Amino acid sequence: MCLLIAMEWVVHQGFKNVVFETDAKTIVDAVHSNEDFTEFGSLIKQCKQLMTSDNVFSVCFVRRQANKIAHALTRSLCSFASPSVWMVPPLFIEALLVDDYVDDI
Repeated sequence: MCLLIAMEWVVHQGFKNVVFETDAKTIVDAVHSNEDFTEFGSLIKQCKQLMTSDNVFSVCFVRRQANKIAHALTRSLCSFASPSVWMVPPLFIEALLVDDYVDDI
């Protein structure tokens, strides 16, 4: 469900060429499969429709250990009463962003 919500938000914002990274391998496999996943088939179908429209989206699997920033953001959502959108990185992930940048150098 989160992937679909993120894709819909990105479409609404008019973004193109977006890469969605997730540690949910089942979801990534389902999005890239031609099989019908009945448990969440309608959600996957909607994601695929968004991927095949004018949007250039890709969905990739990233291990949780390699995606500390996304994991921290996801954990923080439990403390918010409603969905949150950050246009700048929140302060609680600053150290992770610096570590990620340093690792890439």
